[in-house]
Amino acid sequence: MNISIRLNNNGKYAIDISSEWVMGQHFNHQRYDQGVCLSSLLAEKSASPKTPMSRPYQGVVPYGYHLDATLLGQFLRKKGLEAGITYQVATVTNVNVEDGEISSLQTSEGVHQADFYIDCSGFSGKLIDALQPDNWESFTDVLPCNKAVAIQRDYAPGETPRPFTTSTALSHGWAWQIDLVNRQGNGYVYDGNRLSAEQAEAELREFLGDEAATRSALHLDMKVGFRPQSWVGNCVAIGLSSGFIEPLESTGLHLINVAARLFATHFSAANISDSVRRSFNRQMRGVYEDLKQFIVLHYCLTDRDDTDFWRQAQASAEGCEGLAEKLTLWKHKVCEFMDLSGGYSTTFNDENYRYILYGMGHLPALHLQPSSTQNQSLFDQVNHMAANLLLQTQSHLAYLQHLHGKPLFSAKDTRSQ
Repeated sequence: MNISIRLNNNGKYAIDISSEWVMGQHFNHQRYDQGVCLSSLLAEKSASPKTPMSRPYQGVVPYGYHLDATLLGQFLRKKGLEAGITYQVATVTNVNVEDGEISSLQTSEGVHQADFYIDCSGFSGKLIDALQPDNWESFTDVLPCNKAVAIQRDYAPGETPRPFTTSTALSHGWAWQIDLVNRQGNGYVYDGNRLSAEQAEAELREFLGDEAATRSALHLDMKVGFRPQSWVGNCVAIGLSSGFIEPLESTGLHLINVAARLFATHFSAANISDSVRRSFNRQMRGVYEDLKQFIVLHYCLTDRDDTDFWRQAQASAEGCEGLAEKLTLWKHKVCEFMDLSGGYSTTFNDENYRYILYGMGHLPALHLQPSSTQNQSLFDQVNHMAANLLLQTQSHLAYLQHLHGKPLFSAKDTRSQ
């Protein structure tokens, strides 16, 4: 959580906390998130965003979830059936098209007809491809990671789940570590044109150590890019059939949510006009392009150059329209809302951009003269606020055990260690 505190300097101008952090040269002794974000201390101390009195889905700071995707799918299926959805398992063998629209689906369980079709067939895009096969824009020129290998592991004795996701750069991509109550999910997202599946699995196992030595690995192919026409005729593609941005910021579920919400507002008239489809496709294209830019930002600022993968990453901003110009601009001024206004992203704004820019040392050369007394007072206030929140919140372990109504681990509260 970035704190929006502004100071008046003799009534002449206001300086935001990000600029104060830069001008006070706090980068010499602390990370950007440690200086401006209350959540940073909570994560460091393994605290949850919850007090004992917090209501469901509310906390002292914004937070997200670590989810078991399989269990979530089962939960949503149950909710759908309870709401009256008819669920039938079948394999689509042929998509019948007439006059630019899907007329029926031939399946292993017979023919199915509908007025409208939602394509959730994953990367294959089986339905939308039948309507418009030449309908894919790849992002692999700037986001070359097209493979992943995943390995689950059990917790070691005394180990407890962490309240944050860890992403670690490896030789040709990056590894994720996501803690659930019963296990840790791990994976390596990598460039399959430079690394074989066997090499990637070996590197991930070496990174994880002995705890994952006996666990099996799951290898995945990824199709990074999007369909410029997510809605064609009487079919809309949602989820992987529409597009995919590599999971560095875990945007997959977000993209499904955005598309579903947009579809709900666009699919509201008796007769769907071409203008409605064009509007939906334009907005979805904008969302994908904005997310692409934010993910490329993570790569192009790297100072790592020990492999061809990372050397290519340093130049990736040139292949992302407008990003190189923004990076030049942000060397001379703070990244602010107006620099990104007019975009389509509903997730990442100027505050998110500053965490990547300043966290990776891309700092603006600001020449305002802050008051050293006011500057120190501001960050003392931030530290005081964070310390107070730490006293109010439960540990991550305590909250999980409260949520499940039973002890989960025998380890001590990590905040007391």
